[in-house]
Formats: sequence, structure tokens, C-alpha cells
Amino acid sequence: MNQTPEERREAAEIRRRWITLGEVVAVLAVLISAATLWNSYAERKSAEADRAADAQKEHKVEAALVLRAHAVDDGKRLTIEAVDADQVIQSQRLILPAKLSVAPIETAGDARIEARWLSDALKESDAKRTNAGDLRVPIAIVSRFTSKGEMHSAAAVYQLAYVREGNLLGGSSIRLRGLSLVSRVPEAQAQEAVDRAFRR
Repeated sequence: MNQTPEERREAAEIRRRWITLGEVVAVLAVLISAATLWNSYAERKSAEADRAADAQKEHKVEAALVLRAHAVDDGKRLTIEAVDADQVIQSQRLILPAKLSVAPIETAGDARIEARWLSDALKESDAKRTNAGDLRVPIAIVSRFTSKGEMHSAAAVYQLAYVREGNLLGGSSIRLRGLSLVSRVPEAQAQEAVDRAFRR
């Protein structure tokens, strides 16, 4: 059937409209695919960032402060330092078991434990103990320290070793010997942890 020029022109316009509509659909499909790809990429980067943050937190836990102590002045004092040379102690809070009735002791700049701070409480606590060798009492130490230029904090329970010696005048004296790590604890639970260790 022969078409008039008018009909042929209308048919051509219809075909052009269909082509244009097809192009729009194709462009939309490309945009949707691109958006999906970008969303997937963003989620993957976010997950990688979360994993990196978690790994960094774990690394900080692994790099926790460990202390060592040296007795000086015939045990009248323990000097305290970090085992890791990159860590420098800035201040400490010493927490003894509540039953010893010794208020927390704060130090700054000169990390130490002095026998005179604990002497009366330890003598009273040990009045009925006769075993030989080092005596021990748990002590929680909350430390503020720098590591590679950054400020950190750490809390742990240690066993404080000491000896009690009599003298010619009938009294006794406390000589400090050293520290041994028991466990790391959250700072907020330091008092509870040291009390629990003392009950054992």
C-alpha cells in the first residue's frame, strides 16, 4: 500500500521519537549502573576504614604499658619506669585495697612508691603473718604516659613485694622489693580489681 508523503513524514517522526526514547532509557540504565557501582565502592571503602580503625585499637591494646621497679635506699623506695623505652611516665595514681584504709596516692614526674606511704597499713595487715620470704600486697597503678609523642593511659594490678623486719628497739620496718604484673584492668574498675585480688 502506497503512503502519501504526509504519512511517510509522520512515520519517520514516530521512528525518531522511539529512537530518542530508547536513547533516554539506555542513558538512565548507564546512570543507575554507575550509581550502584559508586555505592558499592563507597561501602567497601567505609568497611576498610572501620577495619583499619579496629586494627589500630587492637594495636594500642597490645602496646599497653608494662612497669618495672627498682628498690633504692635499702628498700625505702621503689623507682618505677616503663619497660618500653619509648614510653615515658608522666603521672600515676596508686590504689591499695580498701581494707588497708590508705587513700589513693598521686605522683607526678617522679614515678615511685615510698615505704613510708604504706608502712603503717602493711604492718597492721601483717600482724598475724609469720611466713618467711617476701610478703605481697596487690596494688593498682593507673598511669598517664607518652608514647611516640601521644598521650595514653593504662591501669593494671601488680603485686607489691616487700619484707617486714624487726629491729633492736622492738619495732619493725617495711622494705620494698619490687613489682610483678597480675593483670591489666579498665581504669574505672581499678579499685574493684585490687580489692578482689586482696581477698584472694
